[in-house]
Amino acid sequence: MDFNDENSAIMFELLSNILFYPAPIGKSDEIYTMLLRQFITAFKGEMGFMHLFKNSSLKLDEDLITYYNVPRDYMDILIRNKDKVSIELDKVFSQGKCYLLDENGGSQYELNAMRKKYKIVYSVTVPMWLEDKLTGIVYIASTKKNFAFEDRIDFMKDCCNRAAAVLKIRAEFFSIYDSLLHVEKMNALNVLTGGIAHEFNNVLTPILGFSQMLIKKLDDPNLKIYAQMIEQSARDGAMIVKRVNEFTRKEAAGEKEPCDINDLILKSIYMVHPQWKEEELTAGKKVSIYTELKASGYVYCNCCEIRDVITNLLINAFDAIETTGKITVKSWDEDDNVCFVIEDDGIGMSDEVLEKIFTPFFTTKTKRGTGLGLSIAHNIIAGYFGTINAYSIPGYGTQMVVKLPLYNPPAHDAT
Repeated sequence: MDFNDENSAIMFELLSNILFYPAPIGKSDEIYTMLLRQFITAFKGEMGFMHLFKNSSLKLDEDLITYYNVPRDYMDILIRNKDKVSIELDKVFSQGKCYLLDENGGSQYELNAMRKKYKIVYSVTVPMWLEDKLTGIVYIASTKKNFAFEDRIDFMKDCCNRAAAVLKIRAEFFSIYDSLLHVEKMNALNVLTGGIAHEFNNVLTPILGFSQMLIKKLDDPNLKIYAQMIEQSARDGAMIVKRVNEFTRKEAAGEKEPCDINDLILKSIYMVHPQWKEEELTAGKKVSIYTELKASGYVYCNCCEIRDVITNLLINAFDAIETTGKITVKSWDEDDNVCFVIEDDGIGMSDEVLEKIFTPFFTTKTKRGTGLGLSIAHNIIAGYFGTINAYSIPGYGTQMVVKLPLYNPPAHDAT
């Protein structure tokens, strides 16, 4: 086999392995490790790392680096000098070249010292280009004397660029695959909701009826309040069943009326309070809740729907706090919107989780989550031409900010 035939065989194997690698969806680090090891083998190196950029700017980020056989202290120095390294690489890549170093090293003293420590004789950094955008870099090093990467540069550049293209194809394939899975899940949800809606309403009917009887017969005002809350919960449960059906069929919501957002917040807090108290006793949690309700405008909506959104956000905030913490609820008027925020100081969420929280069936609650709460909440708020946004920092907590159009009552004709 001549040199070109050998390169063709290596290229075919490399690209085939990327395209058909059986990594679980979302576990992209596994395929990157496989790809890097193949690069090292194909380019006849012994160690290396690969970095895929989130954008076309050459900025090293330790969390996005996959490395193999590279000493940890060498990587630490590389990250510590990332700004200088980025500038140096950018100068070379802008000329359409690769960054080659022999045993005399480059301009960074610390990196040169590490190269000598680990007897690195030659190294090359190859850019990965896709549609005129820099998508990543591949660094390969060798400790072999009388060896250089120069005679393989064109082949290495071609491999890296084609690998970037196939990685994009793979990502697009799994995006379509995820969409198909979503369709299948929604079809399953249609069947499920149709089957359970009738049974669930049969359970709620006697609860609603007997609670109404209690309200009429009870004289104790405190007990009457509790009975009213049971009645309201039963009504909300019936509305939830209806709303899940509407979610799968994309039908319109029920009756609308002007609703006081502060009143809905306070009622939601009151309704989840018993559940919180029970968990505080059984799990030893201690959660304080603070309110600062300054909104004065009304929202034209189905009050039950918005109350259910608030309840869902409150439960999520409570669940995010592992032992001790606080939940803050604020409301305010802003231009032509009525706004509220539910904020906790719990475990927070990563950017990866934030991107998926409004996706149906996505949940981080392995034991009791269905993955529908926030998806339904998003649909409800969007149905009223409002917005719901999540802001979070891992370890510091989460903010859920909701904005709904301010209700402007129609002007009455004076004649």
